Amino acid sequence: MPGMSQAILERGFIQGREKGREQRDREKIEAMLRKGKDPEAIADFCDYPLSLVKEVEKSMLSMA
Repeated sequence: MPGMSQAILERGFIQGREKGREQRDREKIEAMLRKGKDPEAIADFCDYPLSLVKEVEKSMLSMA
């Protein structure tokens, strides 16, 4: 069953890449928020969903 194991590996690779991209986006949003950028401006300029920017902002406030 080499086809099955290959498919599982590929799916894992894709999931890992997506998770890494999500983490990178969150780090970028955090950096912009720390610099005082407005959440709406971040969402608009970077084409992130406003809900994601607000979620990151909320998590930053809860960690403070």
